[in-house]
Amino acid sequence: MKKTILATSAALIALAAPAGAADLYTERQLGLIVSGVVDQWTGVQIIDDGFNDDTVFTNGGEGRLSLPLGDNLSIQSDVKYEYNSNALEDSFDNDVFGPRYSFQGATHFSWRDPSTFLLGVFGGAGVTSFGPPKHDVRFVGGEAQIYLDNITLYAQGGYVGYDLRPSSPIPVATPLVDDGLFARGVLRWFPTMDSRLQIEGTYANIDLGSGTQDAEVFSAGARYDFTVAGLPVVGDTPFYVAYRGTFRDNCAFGDDLDDHTFMVGTSYSFSGDMLTVDRQGATLDTPNFDHGCAGESQFPVSDRRLKTDIVALGQSENGIKLYSWKYKSDLVTSWVGVMAQDLEATHPGALVTGADGFYRVNYSSLGVRMMTLEQWNARQL
Repeated sequence: MKKTILATSAALIALAAPAGAADLYTERQLGLIVSGVVDQWTGVQIIDDGFNDDTVFTNGGEGRLSLPLGDNLSIQSDVKYEYNSNALEDSFDNDVFGPRYSFQGATHFSWRDPSTFLLGVFGGAGVTSFGPPKHDVRFVGGEAQIYLDNITLYAQGGYVGYDLRPSSPIPVATPLVDDGLFARGVLRWFPTMDSRLQIEGTYANIDLGSGTQDAEVFSAGARYDFTVAGLPVVGDTPFYVAYRGTFRDNCAFGDDLDDHTFMVGTSYSFSGDMLTVDRQGATLDTPNFDHGCAGESQFPVSDRRLKTDIVALGQSENGIKLYSWKYKSDLVTSWVGVMAQDLEATHPGALVTGADGFYRVNYSSLGVRMMTLEQWNARQL
């Protein structure tokens, strides 16, 4: 799948490049403007964790506002959110343990010559929930754009960090911080002043707080904006269709986790057409940092001392004892998995001792999956 997306992206870039010869920006008065963009989308997301595919409804939106601070300096803000539900799945069949959401905001400072290039810095923060675990997200970095007639090349890079909130129902040893570096590249091609093809890719390498592994995340996407003319009542209306694929290695308790999101949306901007806003106004944004790896991929605490209501359920196919339990910090959710103390003699390499002295378990090395009791019961039917 990764190779297919990369090949498709390369082909689209190759097709878009010759169009740069068509100068849509000739004899235009170039100066920074007050501008903004608001868009809203809805779609379907397919989540593949290696066990089964989960299909969920999803929606999101974004707002950007750019204000000039002089002839070349400007400040821009952007906010975005995403949310999905379990509407297409029974609750026991959703392997991410519930709805996912993310919200993030950022501020950009930049110096720009609208005819040639932009240089800037940015920073922001947000919150993300990949099922019950919730994380605070923070990021900083630098960015640059190059303007080539009707093509914009956009690059970003920087630092991203995740902190697991103490209220998470899956305890982890504290303090733990997931952090790492990310890089993003974007190509925007404007066939007309009010249409755009955007292709992008983002890579992040996250050092997990457990100190035992790194998680890698690659995201690739494509989006096409266009205008449908003469609709009843609303008149000319901007629409877009988009795809985003996110591929995570060493996530979801050590497993790989991928998702594919298909979107249909509408986008409105003020103070000009799409190309004008791109070159002179609200042209900056940030990648979605809801990677799903952070925090959740830290090995969960599986120490008997932190559990209650323990019930033996049997053994896995490779002979590892399985139990159901509730964490003493969360007496609502029942989980199924292993007891760390059982593994001291048989699988010591799967154990990690946290800073608080409690055992944590690398489930991927055992060939066993931690899940809710509801999921366990459903799979026994």
